[in-house]
Amino acid sequence: METIIRIKPSELKPDFIDKVKALFTNDKTIEISISSVSDYGLTKKEGRKGYEDRVNKAIENLDVNTNS
Repeated sequence: METIIRIKPSELKPDFIDKVKALFTNDKTIEISISSVSDYGLTKKEGRKGYEDRVNKAIENLDVNTNS
């Protein structure tokens, strides 16, 4: 079984672990991954020039094998 649970940090309560255990009672091991759901501005509108600059920068990074 696989599930994604999205909750606000303020909603994390001690009974959360008990609920997770109840979901996976038949499993010997589970994997928990925690990440922010922020889009880091990736969904903001950008003009053609901004898009072309970003794509060209990504191509440059590939050419020089960097990740900046």
